[in-house]
Amino acid sequence: MAEREVNAPGVSVDPVAFARTGALRYFDAAGAFAAGLAAHAGGPLPQPLRAVHYAAEGVGANPGEPPGIILAFRSPTETWVLCNATATFEAIDRFAAQRDDGCLVEQTGGMWCCRVSGARAADFLARLGSSVVVPGAGQAFTGRFADVTAACVCVRAGEIILLADRVYADHLTAWMRATLDDFTETGARD
Repeated sequence: MAEREVNAPGVSVDPVAFARTGALRYFDAAGAFAAGLAAHAGGPLPQPLRAVHYAAEGVGANPGEPPGIILAFRSPTETWVLCNATATFEAIDRFAAQRDDGCLVEQTGGMWCCRVSGARAADFLARLGSSVVVPGAGQAFTGRFADVTAACVCVRAGEIILLADRVYADHLTAWMRATLDDFTETGARD
């Protein structure tokens, strides 16, 4: 699953590879770091438990393609950065490198991401974890899925991006496959 799309009745799970990923860390979400960052990221940081996406030239224009940049709340002093616009990520990195009130921690290669979609996507994620951490459009929640801490981010209705530390990819994938097998069996009976 980490390398290819997997489908079951009413749910599809496919890998998402962002060009660059990272975590923005700062002392004050309403301070100078956050305010200056908006000019480089395409817009302001998301509010608590929210996610935003900003377009970048030539990136995310096609249906199903991830937006140029996704910013997702992780904690009051941290925001996930999922970026397919390398120039935008590098601009954020240059901005943050000059600051002492915030930083960008590169996570490219360390994060595992997949997209969950379909009519039964919320049910699928609830079976892996809890229904209270399944986001609606514009939301970002962190919870436990298959006994692993992961973030769920939704910037487009009908698509949820699940992200976790890459070291847990095989574990999460095994749980997802077992759950999808159950969906296939129940789908055949429906």
